Amino acid sequence: MSAHNCKTDADLATCPACQENLRAIASAPPAEPEFEKELEVVVGEDGTLRFVYDDDLAGLIPEGYTCPIRRASHVEPTADGKWAADMRPALDLMTTAQVEALGQIQMAVACAPLMLGPFDTRAEALDAEVAWLKQFAGV
Repeated sequence: MSAHNCKTDADLATCPACQENLRAIASAPPAEPEFEKELEVVVGEDGTLRFVYDDDLAGLIPEGYTCPIRRASHVEPTADGKWAADMRPALDLMTTAQVEALGQIQMAVACAPLMLGPFDTRAEALDAEVAWLKQFAGV
């Protein structure tokens, strides 16, 4: 068996082994995008999908397809250098029943505040935001 030593485009164009490799590569199915995070998707009665956006999702959205992205909160630094999550924008994404239930919970035990924090880190505020959305907004 001789060593395979194609180095130039001319070699590649005439080498049967290289041509076979190129055909195999061209006919192989595209690689699946790698996505190691768990994603919870809620499917509404009207077929609408709701989930917490993550930049890693960008590779899963087909090219040329657009989907509306709506902000559910504002995670911002506070005046004293901490972080807070303002959940008021989520009310616009929630069903009437969810908002009413949230209001009843707030009046009964004040356990569903619309302002979360303060947190020492932005990551803690983002984690609290996601937990709130899962618990109260059905995301």
